[in-house]
Amino acid sequence: MLTATRRRLLRPAALLTVVATAAVAVVVVAVLAAIGSHSSGKGATSPAQAGGPSLLQRVSHVDSAVFRAVGNGGVQNHLYALHGAPPLAGAQGKPQVLYVGADSCPYCAAQRWSLVVALSRFGSFNDLTLTASSPDDVFPNTATFSFAGARYTSPYLDFAGIETSDRSGRPLQSPSPAQQALLDAYDAPPYVPAAATGGIPWIDLGGRYAMLSSGFTPQVLAGLDWNGIAGKLTDPGSIVTKAIVGNADDITAGLCRVTGMQPADVCTTAPVATLVAQLP
Repeated sequence: MLTATRRRLLRPAALLTVVATAAVAVVVVAVLAAIGSHSSGKGATSPAQAGGPSLLQRVSHVDSAVFRAVGNGGVQNHLYALHGAPPLAGAQGKPQVLYVGADSCPYCAAQRWSLVVALSRFGSFNDLTLTASSPDDVFPNTATFSFAGARYTSPYLDFAGIETSDRSGRPLQSPSPAQQALLDAYDAPPYVPAAATGGIPWIDLGGRYAMLSSGFTPQVLAGLDWNGIAGKLTDPGSIVTKAIVGNADDITAGLCRVTGMQPADVCTTAPVATLVAQLP
């Protein structure tokens, strides 16, 4: 399993550069002005829409042919079963996906791409923001989204995204006592190795499965900005697509188990149906 960033080892950050297309030049000027403070180490984010009108669309609407061609992309499935855990549900009774990470964490940065792709097959995100991981950690300045302040709507799932610090390492959000209890119980042996206890990102899929760290190394995304990463998602032969979409397919399989194989057009078709059958 890939090494997860420890919750107590989040470092300060510096520069974030926003790259956008000429079609949104006016928006980009405003965004760059707003985040110019990054050069002084402040950890602001910018709206995901600033990456261009099609950025979130490309990430949240990956073509079904790409999913079929990629399968799991050769990515090792890091989902583990939460034997004995109670079901995890949101306020409306729908199964809940709990994510705990930090804007500064490079493995969180990688994992968010796959999580947005996977969850977008069951619902939709609003108010996602663009950010990058810390420049002072491994795989510095990995382009990503932040779940802080994001909203998710779905007829099948509830989503709770907790970012414990901004990309400068300053406190941002805290798990509730109930969420912290889940972390203490299942982000720990015997579910994860003792050396990885307390690592992030950590994801709980409805109390049935969990995942620690990212399904792929952030090195895959090195040197790419948000549009560069999103632009790869139409090419099933790209190493970026194999990593992000392959990991998303594994997460999707876990989510299908949680939702009772709904929606059928996602859960009973290739490659997800096969991946569901392979789950612990």
